[in-house]
Amino acid sequence: MRDIQTTWIPADLALKVNVFLDRCAIPLDTAIMCGLILNELLTNAIRHAFPGRHEGVITVIFRQHKGSYLLSVSDNGVGLPDNIKPGQSDSFGMQLIDIFIRQLGGRVEIIGEQGTNFQLHF
Repeated sequence: MRDIQTTWIPADLALKVNVFLDRCAIPLDTAIMCGLILNELLTNAIRHAFPGRHEGVITVIFRQHKGSYLLSVSDNGVGLPDNIKPGQSDSFGMQLIDIFIRQLGGRVEIIGEQGTNFQLHF
């Protein structure tokens, strides 16, 4: 996370990142896919969610429940443009997220209220 912050956060943006993780063991290949998805979503939020703003919040949640998982990355930024959707976008990052989610056998739900919230269920 520090590398992402150092590389992408503008000096005039006070960004708070909240992280809530369940302690659980997951297969290595699942952990790698989650890390790649998380990196893409965090980078996108930092780069695009807070234009012209001096503060913002990103929240990351990872939960396990009865053998399934939820990875949620949300921000309180400007929201996602209508044309950006995993599997339906020309954005390389969204295409990658779609591929990774399919490899996990999961699905994504995008909630656009008070910012953007990507919920990945797998």
